Amino acid sequence: NVPILIERDVQPEPTLDKLTFSLIDGGTAYEVGGLGMDSGEVVIPSTYEGLPVTTIRERAFHSDRSLTKIIIPNSVKSIGSEAFWACDYLTEITIPESVQSIGDDAFKGCKRLFKITIESDYILDGIMSLTSCGCLLENATTVYVNENLSFANSNACLGKYFPVLHNENGYWIYTKN
Repeated sequence: NVPILIERDVQPEPTLDKLTFSLIDGGTAYEVGGLGMDSGEVVIPSTYEGLPVTTIRERAFHSDRSLTKIIIPNSVKSIGSEAFWACDYLTEITIPESVQSIGDDAFKGCKRLFKITIESDYILDGIMSLTSCGCLLENATTVYVNENLSFANSNACLGKYFPVLHNENGYWIYTKN
């Protein structure tokens, strides 16, 4: 196994030409959606026109078969229902610590979502209860959990699905054989 270097403080340039934005919360924040074509790797900005981007809208990237990777900033608090439904080529995602809700079936049908990094205790609890995180672990082969999150919670949930566990670069890494 080759060690994986996870660069926590390096943020790539946002891909604004692949995104749409709508004002929400009385004009104090933005929600983001995709354009649905030639997405490839998408980087969501933490701000747009001086306001925070706090939401990935419902069905934002629904059936975007060209989306391979999504980088979500720490400003995003919610991921809407079916946001990534049937994104057949989405292979990896990091859920930042700011995320407090994931809508129903947000990752349903993501057949190649093999690598998931979890930075949020809330999402870890959601996976444990298997409610708001439907389908997130469906096809995953590796799940990275920030070592600062509750190990007891992550191990209780993920340990039964991912038998191999080790700690590397500040993450508990769960892997299927």
